[in-house]
Amino acid sequence: MHLFLSKYMNYRARSLTLFISIVVLCCTTMYGLAMHWHTTRSPQRMTVTMLDIGQGDALYVRFGDGSDMLIDASPDRSVLTELAEVMPWWDRTIDTLILTHPDSDHIAGAHAVMQQYTIGRIFDCGLRDKHTETVKRVYDDIREQDISLQSVYAGDQFDIPSGEQIHILSPKALVPQSEKDSNSCSLVFTISDQNATVLFTGDAPAEIEEQLVTRDSTILDVDVLKVAHHGSNTSSVQSFLDAVTPSIALISVGEHNSYHHPHPSVISRLKKTGAQIFSTVDDGRVRCVSTGEMFECRGE
Repeated sequence: MHLFLSKYMNYRARSLTLFISIVVLCCTTMYGLAMHWHTTRSPQRMTVTMLDIGQGDALYVRFGDGSDMLIDASPDRSVLTELAEVMPWWDRTIDTLILTHPDSDHIAGAHAVMQQYTIGRIFDCGLRDKHTETVKRVYDDIREQDISLQSVYAGDQFDIPSGEQIHILSPKALVPQSEKDSNSCSLVFTISDQNATVLFTGDAPAEIEEQLVTRDSTILDVDVLKVAHHGSNTSSVQSFLDAVTPSIALISVGEHNSYHHPHPSVISRLKKTGAQIFSTVDDGRVRCVSTGEMFECRGE
């Protein structure tokens, strides 16, 4: 009888210990989820993250109200791995997808993104007749999923409920172009959080940069520049950089790429402006957080 009672008491003690452990684990998990929800959905400052996706572009923006935006979608499914690192695990919606222009290294991964996430709306430059299988598949996906699609041009402006503003600077209008000239159609735009501004450039060539300087150079004075065309010498002319005067320059580029991006001359010109340079090759994923007056960036 004594042995039975002893075993029974040991069993109850172990059960109680297990129960307490489970309760503590559940409480800790719920607290962690609550804190994660608070930090990702409660009002805070805008963040811009240059995703480490190799030779291509994909940048993720989370606004102060918790809404978000993906700017370009990488050349492949690698964007999904990066999104999983920067988005809450339960969040399967991307409010806005911007396709700056129809080049595969910017647009191809959009197919995978649309399979995994619900997209609220899509902005593009209007150039949809670049007849490649990649572009066709992406726009077929958009039609099949009945996603809102809008071409945007210089002068268009969009306000985020938490106060950030998006200003489209280029193109002025859709100009018929050959497949080789799609870079000239690149959406160039700023996103501002009070006095802190980022300039996104797609693959805009020198010709477009010079047009922007001539049109109104004052709108180009920003804190962070997403360097055009992965640091190609066909972009980032000195007159443009002098107008932009970025404190920080972001370059999305693949290691040992066949294009030899970024070009040494571009790096030299950026250094001449005094910009701190971050690249995905050297720094991996780069996260920039707005203070409302400037951006603080670091590699992750």
